Amino acid sequence: MTHQLDSEATLVVRVHSLERSVRRHRIALLTILTVPILVFTMGQASSPPKSVEAQEFVVKTENGTISARLGAIDGGPGLALFDSTGKRRAKVVLASSGPGAAFYDANDKLRVLVGAIEDAPRVTMWDAAGKTRVVLSTSEAGPGMLLSDAAGQDRLRLLVSSTGGALGFHDASGNQLVRLWEQATGPFLQLTDSSGKAQFTAPQSK
Repeated sequence: MTHQLDSEATLVVRVHSLERSVRRHRIALLTILTVPILVFTMGQASSPPKSVEAQEFVVKTENGTISARLGAIDGGPGLALFDSTGKRRAKVVLASSGPGAAFYDANDKLRVLVGAIEDAPRVTMWDAAGKTRVVLSTSEAGPGMLLSDAAGQDRLRLLVSSTGGALGFHDASGNQLVRLWEQATGPFLQLTDSSGKAQFTAPQSK
């Protein structure tokens, strides 16, 4: 009887030992499987994505004011920049007519536009009232400059072409009063009145 009890006790001890061994091996197996997964996951998290796709990106300040916006603007890809009050002050856009950069004042009025309209470089400036004051441009004919008064009337024109340069001054009604240009025979100056009648010409016609 005593021998039988000893055998049963020994069996119980072996079973408990086997169970502990199984648990240890199970823990070791889980550890072996988990570590590579964690390493792979951390590696994936630390590797930056090769590309990010979105319709629009918006940058905001700590108080939630928009500082920049990248996305579709005026029918093309563009970037808009805003001041500390959230007002638009500048934008760069690739429109169907060509690329351009626009700058606005604190009242959201367009003041400066720089662009390549149909592949022709152009710079336009407006005053606070929205009147065009300065235009710089170039084309196949040549570069030119146009200055306007507060009413938006052209007062000075400067052009350069393959045949030479030309400078013209206009009155408030748009009538050309002074014209200086280069001809094949040399420089030419003409002064006219508001009706367009020549008052002085040099050199004098022979």
